[in-house]
Amino acid sequence: VGSIKTVLGHTEGTAGIAGILKAAWALKNATIPPNLLFNELSAAVAPYYKDLAICREAIPWPTLPESQPRRASVNSFGFGGTNAHAILESYEAPPDSRAGAEQGSLFAPFIFSASSEYDLRANLQAFASYLEQHPYLAVHDISYTLRHRRSVLPHRVAFPAGSIASLRASIVAELESTDTPVGFRTLVKSGRSGRVLGVFTGQGAQYARMGSKLLEQSPLAQNTIRKLQGHLEELPAEDRPDWTLEAELLRAGETSRLDEAAISQPLCTAVQVMLVDVLAEAGVSFSAVVGHSSSEIGAAYAAGWLSARDAIIIAYYRGLHSSKAKSPNGDMQGAIMAVGMPMGDVLELCEDADFAGRLAVAACNSSSSVTISGDVDAIHELQLVLDDERTFNRVLKVDKAYHSRHMLPCA
Repeated sequence: VGSIKTVLGHTEGTAGIAGILKAAWALKNATIPPNLLFNELSAAVAPYYKDLAICREAIPWPTLPESQPRRASVNSFGFGGTNAHAILESYEAPPDSRAGAEQGSLFAPFIFSASSEYDLRANLQAFASYLEQHPYLAVHDISYTLRHRRSVLPHRVAFPAGSIASLRASIVAELESTDTPVGFRTLVKSGRSGRVLGVFTGQGAQYARMGSKLLEQSPLAQNTIRKLQGHLEELPAEDRPDWTLEAELLRAGETSRLDEAAISQPLCTAVQVMLVDVLAEAGVSFSAVVGHSSSEIGAAYAAGWLSARDAIIIAYYRGLHSSKAKSPNGDMQGAIMAVGMPMGDVLELCEDADFAGRLAVAACNSSSSVTISGDVDAIHELQLVLDDERTFNRVLKVDKAYHSRHMLPCA
C-alpha cells in the first residue's frame, strides 16, 4: 500500500492522474516504490493492516507465474464525493515482436493531429525522435493507435508508410519542408464524421500495372480479385475469358492490353471494386458516389446497388460486346479526345463541314472541358487544328468511340 501524496503532496484535481502515473511506472519497472516520511503505523489503523504492508524502500515486484500480468489498484476519492477505482495491468511485448515488427503490409495511414500547427510540429518532432530510438515497433499497432486511440483535433497530417523507417523519413521530410505549413487545418469539428464523396472514373484513365502494388502486397486485395475471377469462370464456356484479371493487372507496360476495350473495362471495374473493399476494411465509407460511363458500375457497387459478381459480369460483357462497335462511315476505328473548350464551341466544331457526321460530343465535363468521340482519323485531324491553336487536347487510351454512333451496333 502506498500514496503518491507522500512524494508530491496533494495535487487537487490531478491527484488521480498522479496515482495512475505512479502505478504505471511501478508496473513497467516491476518495482514497488517506497513511501516517503513514513516511520510508524498509527495504532488506530494497525488492526486493518494485518495482511498489508507499507514499503519504506523500493522492493522488486514479487515473482508471478508465467503469463500472469502484474496488477495494481489506484483509488481516488474526490472532495466532491466523486470516487474512482482503476485496476492497471502490466504489458509484456510478445517475444517475437522485434522480428515481426516489419513483417506484413500495411495499407492504412498514420494520422497525427493537434490543436495548432505549432503543437502538430512539436508532436511530429517528438514522434520522429521516439521512432529513431525504437526502430522495432510494430507499424500496425502504431497506425491503429493513432487512428482509434487519439483525439481528433483541427490541425492534421497523414503519412502512408509500410515500415518504421519509411514513416520516420516521411515525418522528417514534412518537418524539413519550409514551403508550406505542416499539415492542414480541417473544418470538421472533433467528434463529427466528415462526408466522403466517391468519384469513379471511366475509360481513358487506366494505365499499365494500375493497382499492382496493392494486389501484390495486400491479401484482402488478392482475395477480392480472385473472387471476381471466380465469377468470370462461372460464365458459359463460349463467353469465358481466356485470360485472368490478376495476370492482366500485373502485366508490364510493353505487354499490357489495357488499351483493348474487352480487357480494360472489366479490369477497371475490378480495380474499383478492390479499392472499395480495401477502403471499407479501413473504415472508409462513401456518403455519395458519382460515376461516368463504365465507372457507373463501380459507383453502383460502392453504393450497394450491385453485388461484386454483378459488377464484374456487367463490365465484362460491356467490354466483350464493344467489339461490335463500328463507324457509320465504313471500316473506321473509333477514338475519344478530351478538349479544353466550352460546350458551345465544341458543338460548332462538330457541325463544321470537315467534321460533321464524323465527330460528336461524348460528354460535357465542365464549363471548359468537353469529351469528343468519333472516327479516329477525324480525331487526329482535330488534334492538329487544336495543337495549332494551342488549345488543350488529349487523346484517351481507348480503342472505341464510346458515346457516339459507333456504339449503335452494340445495342
